Amino acid sequence: MRLRYCLTISAVILSSVGPAGADAVYDAHTQVELVSGRSVIRPGEPFQAAVRMKMDPGWHVYWQNSGDSGPPVSVQWKLPPGFQNGEIRWPMPERLQEAGLTTYGYPQGVLLISDILPPAGTEEGNATLKADVRWIACERICVPGRADILLNLPVGAMAGASPWQMEFNETRRQWPQPNPWAVTASQDKDFIYFEAAVPAAESAAISAVEFYPFRNDIIAHSGDQVLQKTPQGFILSVLKSNLLTKPVDSAAGIFVVKKIPPGKEAFVVDVARVPVRKAVRATASAAPAAVVSGISLLWACVFAFIGGLILNLMPCVLPVLSIKVLSLVEHAGERARAIASGGSLAVGGMFTLGVLVSCWVLSGLLIVLKALGRQAGWGFQFQSPAFLVALCLVLFVFALNLWGLFEISLFFPWAAAYINQRYGYSKAFFSGVLAVVLATPCTVPFMGTAIGFAVTQSAPVTLLVFTLLGLGVAFPFLVLSAYPRLLKFVPRPGHWMRTFRKFLALLLLGTVIWLVWILSYLVEASTLGTLAAGLWLIASGVWLWARALDLPVPLRGTCSAGRQKRGQRIFAVIFVVVGVAAPFKAIVMKEGPLPAREEARPDASSIGWIEYSPQRVQESLDQGRPVFIDFTARWCVNCQVNERVTLRHEKVAAKFRELGIVAVKADWTRFDGRISAALAGFGKNSIPLYVLYYGDPAKTVKVLPEIITPDIVLKALDEMVQYRTAVR
Repeated sequence: MRLRYCLTISAVILSSVGPAGADAVYDAHTQVELVSGRSVIRPGEPFQAAVRMKMDPGWHVYWQNSGDSGPPVSVQWKLPPGFQNGEIRWPMPERLQEAGLTTYGYPQGVLLISDILPPAGTEEGNATLKADVRWIACERICVPGRADILLNLPVGAMAGASPWQMEFNETRRQWPQPNPWAVTASQDKDFIYFEAAVPAAESAAISAVEFYPFRNDIIAHSGDQVLQKTPQGFILSVLKSNLLTKPVDSAAGIFVVKKIPPGKEAFVVDVARVPVRKAVRATASAAPAAVVSGISLLWACVFAFIGGLILNLMPCVLPVLSIKVLSLVEHAGERARAIASGGSLAVGGMFTLGVLVSCWVLSGLLIVLKALGRQAGWGFQFQSPAFLVALCLVLFVFALNLWGLFEISLFFPWAAAYINQRYGYSKAFFSGVLAVVLATPCTVPFMGTAIGFAVTQSAPVTLLVFTLLGLGVAFPFLVLSAYPRLLKFVPRPGHWMRTFRKFLALLLLGTVIWLVWILSYLVEASTLGTLAAGLWLIASGVWLWARALDLPVPLRGTCSAGRQKRGQRIFAVIFVVVGVAAPFKAIVMKEGPLPAREEARPDASSIGWIEYSPQRVQESLDQGRPVFIDFTARWCVNCQVNERVTLRHEKVAAKFRELGIVAVKADWTRFDGRISAALAGFGKNSIPLYVLYYGDPAKTVKVLPEIITPDIVLKALDEMVQYRTAVR
């Protein structure tokens, strides 16, 4: 008996140094070890053991529901005979933002505790606990990790304290507690509304509430969760997932509640029934913004300005900017006078004003459409045939002017004199407007994130972000206007400028052809024929007018030249009026959906695209198949470049076929509410957007950059394969 007592005391003393055999494993930027809440276990008495994970700075692992990406940590216990283990007790996670996605996880470390029950007849000595742990650690990239860890614990009649006791106690305080409030839920087409009855004194201390679901597919994890205080407690409005194909039947998860003074606690929420609302609550606070992009207002403004700068390098805007630079060169002879009077800078200011006014009008339209319940995004006006026809006509006339077929002074001498007297202010303003109009088919890095943030915020915030975008577009020309000496490397005005003007005219005519190509997917062939005839009539009209003004002055007593002038002018006006009006009158929309674009003949670069529908995506995911969605449009320049350079690349196509990826084309050339909603679900309001679903039960998803290369896509596919292999 004394010997047994001495052995027990010795075990306690040794355990105070540290559990025997508890060797840590380092893998995937994570240190993993098995620890116990007791240094000595007693037969038949439950205790707690845990997987302790400590990540490198900047890395994190995932909660039981990872959100938009990643799998949870998996722990498979391997215990001595007769030992039983309980489920993992998950501490409340943090809401993490990464690459526009929202996930739930642990950015510093976590203690995943489970209850362990040894059998009553466990013999004294040592018990070896083992666990097979698998996880994905993520920072900017994700790395799968695996560790087989063990812990040797003494078995005795006398329990001993554990060196991990304080960490166990701290983790227990982070466990979600039973919900103290009565919670009900309801839903409409877009949102789930949680209503909680909270005592007034307790409700006053609540500063924020967030809902983290146990299921992955009921809410849009990146969606804005809006808290509305009520006399009875609060209402939490949560955006539903775009993966849902039917109403939510139940809602279970945790409320993470932030209180004043600073503090945070979690409560388990389990609503067995979520009825459908007959009417949506009309208060503004109960209609939350659809999506949060995971960035602050400051960064949204910075991204908008940088995106505007990059837009100037896109083929959409470069011709207009070149024309304005040409106008500065044309005034090179008057440069000293312009600088002295501030005229050059004033022209830059008017160009900037034209850009800003256009951005304000565009943001205003988005705000109005949002208020009317219609989701619209950057470039939405290119879904309108009337807008495309009008733009074709404007650019065509502009091209005729650059080619030298006519000058504004021939049509409106008084207006031309006024414009020249004012150093081209009106022309500069119009050029700024045209720059924004032509920029909308292009989406560049940074800009998509900023616009996605802007359209989910209040009207003043939306206007602010679009203002910064406009300043970014106008900034290069504004700098050149303020410092004309930067153009000293450009040759002085001369004959070369005529050739350059004609080159710019060809660029604008190419833009017109591109717009007609977009129109061909929206309207019937008869509309295109009428538009072509209208352009011919406009060209003939301006030619006749210019010819009439170039006729010699009639001799005294001779009226034939005067009558000829009047006749040509009349025909010129008729031609121009008919050429402008006829295409609008002849617009006939095409019927039926747009087909998913596939190459004319199967070859090495064929992928086999199918038309987008949420049901098809969901069916493929339910079958465990990976899905790649290409959100695109014919009018999106970036989309077309990415498709031809990357998505038609032989290696990419071969990889798609090898992995059995379901390739889905979400074509937004025409307005499609399903695509708009899907974009909003990813925190986006513009295209291109490329989404890769891994096809695993957690519905892990990866969002690719706006500009993709074959290497980027192939790397994403390889990461998907590694991930699927690691979680099997």
